[in-house]
Amino acid sequence: LVWVTADGALHAQRFDLDRLELTGAGMSLWNGLAVAAFGAADVAISPAGDLLYVPGVVRTGFSQLSWVSRTGARTAIDTAAMDGLVAGLSLSPDGSAVALELSRPSDPTNASRIWVKPLGGGPIQLVTSDLATSDDRDSFGPGWAPDGRSLLYLTDRGKSIYRRRADGSGPAELVARVPQGAFGMALNPDGKTLVVRGDVVGRGGLLKIRLGVDSVPVPLSASGREESAPAFSPDGKWLAYISRESGKDQVYVRPFPDVDARKLQISVDGGRSPHWNPAGSELFYLGPAGEMMAVRLETVPALKVAGTSRLFTAQGFLGGGGGAVLYDVSRDGGRFLMLDITAAPANAASERVVLVQDFAAELAKRAAEARRP
Repeated sequence: LVWVTADGALHAQRFDLDRLELTGAGMSLWNGLAVAAFGAADVAISPAGDLLYVPGVVRTGFSQLSWVSRTGARTAIDTAAMDGLVAGLSLSPDGSAVALELSRPSDPTNASRIWVKPLGGGPIQLVTSDLATSDDRDSFGPGWAPDGRSLLYLTDRGKSIYRRRADGSGPAELVARVPQGAFGMALNPDGKTLVVRGDVVGRGGLLKIRLGVDSVPVPLSASGREESAPAFSPDGKWLAYISRESGKDQVYVRPFPDVDARKLQISVDGGRSPHWNPAGSELFYLGPAGEMMAVRLETVPALKVAGTSRLFTAQGFLGGGGGAVLYDVSRDGGRFLMLDITAAPANAASERVVLVQDFAAELAKRAAEARRP
């Protein structure tokens, strides 16, 4: 068995296939392998017994916050890589900060927590410093309140929604409970209604919660379809979402709150991760090959697609749990906040790839030497 430790050292030890256990003494082979976030290392052994690896240094940064223009041009916001793995992001209403769902290798609990990073400079701020419950330490799915002063987030395996000040001060306030568990949510700009993805009759669907009114979530519509990724328009009158009713993920838009009055399919060949342009009647989504698509919508006299454009292909950017690239849209709709995974720090990993021929023979030699008295 061959493995890499956190300090970039390559180790090996004999393994008994019959007893399924390690035997003999461990062997330290050599140092200098590149190690990225959460112990990721590029090492491979061929069936012929050759070893291939990438040399470099140990680093914990995994991605870099960047602005991306509508043509795909990247501009780093902070030259330092994020310390850990980002699984969610949300831009503040005024565009001055970003809320991040972040897991850090240095956190002994291995929990995801909510952090806020000012985009104008300054340290990243931990928001959810307390553990949610005894059996679930994760906080995820951050979203901003309309006033930009507080954040909503999910915890307790998605069964609880809390609100807390964006600077992490004061206690967390329980906003709603979702007995089935929620996985993603959107708050109407009026601050009165939450739409969450939860369990609807044994499948994922959209539920609504009128804050301060509903004790339990209720289905958003009577469709009963597999639905996810809700996103409200800037005026709160339209809801974009993903549905699999055609057999593949497609982007749809419905009026809100009367969602059963109309439905318009936006994507053609599939789509994920819809986000509205805060500046007007434009909707963005990711196509099946990761293309950033922009759709102009007209709502008068009726809702219709007025034009569709392909902006750029979002390759080299970090994706979330569902695979879709993480992004949010600037206040003017002219650029996107994304996580660039191609902008590694200098010397984080070498451009060289090292081939060690007859590695199996080297292992056998080292093992024989280790058995000598």
